[in-house]
Amino acid sequence: MPLGAAGIGEALVRLGVCEGDAIMVHASLRRMGEVVGGARTVIEGLIETVGDPGLIVMPAYTRDAMMPDLPPGLQAEDYERFEQAVPGFDRAFSSCHQLGALAETFRCWPGVVRSCHPIHSITALGPEARGIVAHHPRDWAFGLDGPMGRLAELGRTKVLLLGVGWDRCSALHTAETIARYRRLRVLRFKDTGREPFRWVHARDVAEDREGLFPEVGALLDANPAMRRGAVGSAEARLMPLDDILATASPWLARSLEDGGGHPSDTVRTDPAGRPRGPQASARAPRRRARP
Repeated sequence: MPLGAAGIGEALVRLGVCEGDAIMVHASLRRMGEVVGGARTVIEGLIETVGDPGLIVMPAYTRDAMMPDLPPGLQAEDYERFEQAVPGFDRAFSSCHQLGALAETFRCWPGVVRSCHPIHSITALGPEARGIVAHHPRDWAFGLDGPMGRLAELGRTKVLLLGVGWDRCSALHTAETIARYRRLRVLRFKDTGREPFRWVHARDVAEDREGLFPEVGALLDANPAMRRGAVGSAEARLMPLDDILATASPWLARSLEDGGGHPSDTVRTDPAGRPRGPQASARAPRRRARP
């Protein structure tokens, strides 16, 4: 059956979305089936469901400030030409099309505001949107000092997954960022916030190459706070952000402490993000987190 905004709203209400909720959305439009009007219809359904006091947030990640994949054997002078050609991040123009039609359409929606992180920017619509995106540190982009922290402080934020798995859930990067152990990577990007433009580095949690997020996702699926259903043909999950962080962060910390993933990428840090103690250099066998 074709799906319109009213049908989407009804499905979201059955799932547990309420007027006034703050919703962080990760979605695959394709997996929702035949949606009349496409991404526009989904956004209208979200807006109608949370109402005027509600807040809608989506990721708007972009690679505009990063080097593209380069061919092997590149000469130094060619590398410099690539660096010069990188456009850098622009709040208005940097596309997030790689996240799908819904995220890109929402980015361009009237009234939507965007945070300033050159790679991991966030878009938001609602009365509190400007406060959510106002401050987005370059280091630890998913940490509590940025938009994810503001969403957690609201106390009413829910994470909505439509047709996507836990590997697409930004809140799990937040859970790892605040965990006692976390995987570290250093991002390099072009800083266009000042002239002359320069290349800078920022610390962040690494990508989940070891597949820990689907494992902790199975634990979250069994949590009583989890609501599951369908929107169109897409499987839907809805869970309060607070419950995700409270469950996932200690699990990830135990898993990484026990040797999950690559210990060489696992750095114990203090609350300020400074490494504590020697970084492991050998690869240890992976073990599941203790229950």
